[in-house]
Amino acid sequence: MPANPWPALALAWLSAVVVALLAFRTLAVELSLPAHLRLDELRLFASTQGQPSSWAWMAALSPDPLRVHSRHSYCQAKLSQAVAANDFVSAQIARRECLAIVTQALAQSPANGRLWLEKAGLVFEISGPIAPVHESLAASWQTAPRAGWIALERLRFAARVWAFLPEESKARAALDAGLIANSQPMADAMAQEYASHPLVRPALAEIITQRLHDAPQRQLILALQRAAP
Repeated sequence: MPANPWPALALAWLSAVVVALLAFRTLAVELSLPAHLRLDELRLFASTQGQPSSWAWMAALSPDPLRVHSRHSYCQAKLSQAVAANDFVSAQIARRECLAIVTQALAQSPANGRLWLEKAGLVFEISGPIAPVHESLAASWQTAPRAGWIALERLRFAARVWAFLPEESKARAALDAGLIANSQPMADAMAQEYASHPLVRPALAEIITQRLHDAPQRQLILALQRAAP
């Protein structure tokens, strides 16, 4: 007696419906975001809830993201060793190698706010506060204005180079601080930065006391109080 084909057909039909619903949901979420966030940044942020990793943003690149990630990790390891050894020449060589890798990655993924921030930091360490630093930092804000973990790293960098930032960049850094204030873990991380690194305190103090108001200001002040010894 031949087997009844209807259960298998019903299961296949149900699977197709589930796949279609999931695809529709993803499309609906992407269409609700600004155009520059619909591809790379949405998927990167979804895959990097919590602590980011270099693989998270390198994985979005093509071709051969694994090779790019391997080269970047090796370069970062050389840079860390040179910095630990106070070897300025080797550190600068490593930074230039890392910058070349990041620049290549940006050619493949120009909407990646984490990459733009990485480039800003490397250019600053190599050449000081020249125009490409500000341009790369502005591109990071433009491509990833709402990614919380990028906002935290970006605020740390902005506080380090505060004296060299134009007013427009300082205003954007304050927007990052407001975003961070909405998350207690990120607010606490910012407060720890304030407590641990005296060089960034003037910038963070200015942002909190002069550039934020109402709830975001209160949330960050509470975070600073929790971080106090």
